Amino acid sequence: MRRLRYWKRHIIGRLRPYRREIVNVLVGVAICVGVICVVFIIIGPLARIVGGEAVRSLSGKELADATNSVRQTLLQTAAGVVALVALVVTVSTYRLSRRGQLTDRYLKVVALLASDKVHERVGGVFAAEQIMEESEKDHATIVEVLSSFVREWSGHQAYPDDRGLPESWVRCGRRKSEVRLPADVQTALTVLGRRPMRFESRRLDLSGADLRNADLRGANLRDAILVRTMLDDADLFGADLSRANLHHASLAYADLRTGSLNRAYMVGCTLRGAYLPPDMRSIYLVGADCSGANFGEHLENARINSCCLNRAYFFRCNLTGAGFAQVDARNTFFALGRTSDENDMPAMGMTASQLERVVINSSTVLPYYLDPSSAGIIVEGEGELDWNLLDPIWRGRLI
Repeated sequence: MRRLRYWKRHIIGRLRPYRREIVNVLVGVAICVGVICVVFIIIGPLARIVGGEAVRSLSGKELADATNSVRQTLLQTAAGVVALVALVVTVSTYRLSRRGQLTDRYLKVVALLASDKVHERVGGVFAAEQIMEESEKDHATIVEVLSSFVREWSGHQAYPDDRGLPESWVRCGRRKSEVRLPADVQTALTVLGRRPMRFESRRLDLSGADLRNADLRGANLRDAILVRTMLDDADLFGADLSRANLHHASLAYADLRTGSLNRAYMVGCTLRGAYLPPDMRSIYLVGADCSGANFGEHLENARINSCCLNRAYFFRCNLTGAGFAQVDARNTFFALGRTSDENDMPAMGMTASQLERVVINSSTVLPYYLDPSSAGIIVEGEGELDWNLLDPIWRGRLI
């Protein structure tokens, strides 16, 4: 008995290093035995059961032919079922493998974005873009990762924020700073701006980011959250900011021509010297500094309240239904001159009632069809206005 236990332990100890191979062999033998049993059942009892009395009533060669036909049909059916199961297993394995590959790639992207080397971070951004394009399921995750990467940038250490407007803004053009965004941050913005057009349950969030002098030409920023985002000098030519939340954002000297701010929320914005897009219908512009801004063509039904429009330009703007309240429009150009000539380019759809709560001075250029003496309140001089002193005048006009 003791010798038997010795040999048992000895044999098990010798075979332990090969247990995986032994298991594989046993599984293979079990599969072969199972296949043989299934084939035996198909060509034997199952064929007789499926054939039924119609086959069993035959004799001789007819019985053999009918039985073989039933067996062949059953074998083909079994082969089809096996092929279908193999296909399902293959598809499941492929999906699991692909998901694992995407997870590995995602982890590598995160590692690259955390690198100390700029070129590796740029490579990580492009790798993230590939994942976003290939996997719709990972679209939102990649957008969140890249958005967080942009928001975490510490920002420009020194930037010329004390620039004043030139005397003739339209002729002089914008004063663009030479300070540039880092390559990795700019690349992330470019990728986010051209992300695939898909349904997004969460809005693109770049709130509080320092994106001054960023290149966002043609970027898709629809519905984006840009609260307190600094976009001074940004190139937003052709960018879509429809329904974007620009609460207290700064877009001084930004170029938004040919883009869209349709239905944007722009409370407390800084638009000093900006080239604004043609489509600004139904915007909500409150408490904004629009000094020297060049407004676009469509401002229908816009709400412009408590804004500074000093030396702003409204050439050929459609102001139909636009509402003004407590607006400083001193030195503002609603037309080039005061003539009915087509080259004068006056604002369209403007009425005297819109100017009831607008302050103008002798340098404000109104369309030729509006009488300055009956539209608005002429106030000479520069500096801040005392709105409390002007309120009784407006109340008197409105009664």
